[in-house]
Amino acid sequence: MKSTREALENVREKNSLHSELKIGFLESMSLSIVPQFLSNFKTRVGTITCLTGSSDRLIERLKKHDVDIIVSSDPALKNTDWKRILMIREPSVALFPKGIYLGEGRKNLSWNQLSLCNLPFINSYGKSGRGKLVNNFLITYGIQLVGRIKVDNLAIKLSMVANNSGWTITSPLSLLNYPAFTKDIDAIPLPAPGMERRIYLIANELFPQDLFEDIAKEVCKLYSASVLPSLKTLCHQNIGEFHIRQATF
Repeated sequence: MKSTREALENVREKNSLHSELKIGFLESMSLSIVPQFLSNFKTRVGTITCLTGSSDRLIERLKKHDVDIIVSSDPALKNTDWKRILMIREPSVALFPKGIYLGEGRKNLSWNQLSLCNLPFINSYGKSGRGKLVNNFLITYGIQLVGRIKVDNLAIKLSMVANNSGWTITSPLSLLNYPAFTKDIDAIPLPAPGMERRIYLIANELFPQDLFEDIAKEVCKLYSASVLPSLKTLCHQNIGEFHIRQATF
């Protein structure tokens, strides 16, 4: 009887429902990870509210308690009472119109060659995770790229690149959301030193720790099972060798 009671208590604990999950995901994960995540987690909680967007907007939603946990490329270290964990580290690539001539050895370009190409650089919005990453990188290494347009929407940047209106920097993961553009875009490795995007899971201090860890495990599992194979195919065809590092749980 004692063993039976203990077994029943364990079952109740493992199947206990959290009343609501309010979560925000990066826009670049909206097709590759979010749908499957919602399907897998719908039995774990009473209701799910899911938002997508850039890191700056997700952080703002977390501050206002519109969501309780976010997947962000900005660690938001100023908010010292939040809990966070690094889940994924992925390279950045340069995106150019298909077939553009960039000189010999396009996989061994220098930053000087990129800065002097005949197309303007389309930057990301400065307060977004990608914008902060790119701008801090350029300032750190004293690199100047010519361009006057800043955009917070990836689809707009990809459309402009595909239409020969400029070039930009993003991550391979972002391309998976917009497969229609890949036939019109060349993804090229960035010159050394490379630019790495880090993806974090961030939650307010009251968020249940067990649920926090389960979400981190699920995101990493989906990334490994669904995203990495597609990224390797895409990068083998268009980019060449690259490395993605993922947390292990």
